[in-house]
Amino acid sequence: MTRAWEQKVNENREAVLERWLSSIVAMLPGEKSRESLLASAIAAELDGLLDAVMDRAVPAAEPIMRITRILAVQEIAPSKALSILFLLRGLIEELAAECGHP
Repeated sequence: MTRAWEQKVNENREAVLERWLSSIVAMLPGEKSRESLLASAIAAELDGLLDAVMDRAVPAAEPIMRITRILAVQEIAPSKALSILFLLRGLIEELAAECGHP
């Protein structure tokens, strides 16, 4: 049985991915655009990571490792780089609130 937040994420998958990517690009130093190669590389991994969040059978380690490798060469603190996971959590919590679930 699908939980309400999972259904909401599935219904709004592209919007969730876009908002997540926008949040990540906004925290990068300098003028990075969502159309940059960096953003494209991150977007590809976010899709896989969201799959892992939605389905426990899908491993999350690889997308996380790839994203952290991408961000490791940016001028960004490691703690800030790993905060991308909490950005997704915030987006999911917003969707859950829209469904009336904690």
